[in-house]
Amino acid sequence: DMHQQHANEKEEMQELNVKFAGYIEKVQALEQQNTALQAKLTALQNGCKGGPTGIGEEYELKFRELRELIEKLNDEKGAVDIERGYMEEEVEAWRLKLEEELALKEAAEMILREFRQDVDNATLQKAELEKRIEQLVAEIEFLKKLHDEEVADLSRQIEESKVTAELDSDQPDLATYLRNMRAEIEAAAARNVQEAERWYKSKFHTLKEHAGKHEDKIKTMKEEITSFRNQITDLQNQIEGLRAHNAALEQQLEDIEMSRMDKVGSLQDVIAQLEAELCETKLEMRKYLQDYQELLHIKLKLDAEIATYRKLLEGEEHRFGISKGTLWI
Repeated sequence: DMHQQHANEKEEMQELNVKFAGYIEKVQALEQQNTALQAKLTALQNGCKGGPTGIGEEYELKFRELRELIEKLNDEKGAVDIERGYMEEEVEAWRLKLEEELALKEAAEMILREFRQDVDNATLQKAELEKRIEQLVAEIEFLKKLHDEEVADLSRQIEESKVTAELDSDQPDLATYLRNMRAEIEAAAARNVQEAERWYKSKFHTLKEHAGKHEDKIKTMKEEITSFRNQITDLQNQIEGLRAHNAALEQQLEDIEMSRMDKVGSLQDVIAQLEAELCETKLEMRKYLQDYQELLHIKLKLDAEIATYRKLLEGEEHRFGISKGTLWI
């Protein structure tokens, strides 16, 4: 029985040695796995120094460059806005000046129309005066002709009276009467001629003065019309120049706005790309954290299992009262 018991104990000891060797190998494998997990965890922690919500240095550098570029663009945009404000003020000033010049042009055209009306009226008055002069000249010619006929008739009557006087020399009163009548007729005829000449000269002088005044007025109006036309031409040239300058300013402003929009569009594309990369990086970081938590959970389980194995081994050693070296012997 003692021999059989010793054989059983020896066989049990060999089984324990085999099991212990398996435990040792498993512990070594777990320690190696734990070391690898610890190294991976350290690498993950070094890559995530900014915490779970941080990003890598490469993305920090890209975002820093992007922020600097955005600040530079904002500065350029501010300068462009200031320049645009200056241009808008200049355009507004030119627009007001253009409106003022247009108002002056309209006023000049109105004055020109009034002068044209005055010239037309003066031309009509001149034509009427010339027609009146012709009528007066014709009337004077008619009066002269009538006067000549009356004088001829009176002369004929006087001659006939002379003949009658010579035949009737015995009638002195009649001769005296005829002489007196002849003298009165000649005096009346002379007065009529003088009055007709004075009236003709007065009318002709008056009409000539009116015609001269109208000619001077027409000449002055023509000079003023020429001056206004020159002013209108100058104003039209200034207006065309202002319109060309205004168009150039508007084109320059449009070019600046298009350039700014192109830059903003390019930066928005870059920002969108970086945001997409940032989202991918966050997803990768979240995955790394999940892997880290899983590895940490596995490590804790392995540590607990190793501690259990060690307690079992220590219990077996204590029960058999041997050390590790004795077991392997």
